[in-house]
Amino acid sequence: MPLPDDQIEDLALKWASGDKDAARFLVNFMAMVRLADDIADGDSENPVADMSNLLVRAWIDHGTNPFFQAHSGALSASMANAVLMWEKSEEWRHSENEKTRMFAFVVRETVEHVAYTCAMLTGGYSHAKSVAQEIQEVSHQRSPETFADWEAE
Repeated sequence: MPLPDDQIEDLALKWASGDKDAARFLVNFMAMVRLADDIADGDSENPVADMSNLLVRAWIDHGTNPFFQAHSGALSASMANAVLMWEKSEEWRHSENEKTRMFAFVVRETVEHVAYTCAMLTGGYSHAKSVAQEIQEVSHQRSPETFADWEAE
């Protein structure tokens, strides 16, 4: 999710319906996604430190978060799907089929489904729909990256 760093904590609290543990879960999750992306893309200036940070967040911070503990089944399934789609998007981005590449560009953002799951758990279906709309507006409509930019990487 290409979100402005200075808005992540406020957005996470809003998307988590004010649940502070859920918001901490989302902030931590978004930080892990960014770290993993930077490491995988070779954008990390210090991959050892970033990997250490990622592992501490994954193994310690997530595991001790009360919201994650209470909803680990739903959240783990959502996170697993996000990882699966990110990995497949990297494979599909090299397809000769343009539709497959376009699909890859979209599904790499499946990480958002974790935020939708969090919103559903804390605020119900209507809240999750509003979060999906806000993520579209804040993250994708404002992002300067185009399909052509992504393909050129």
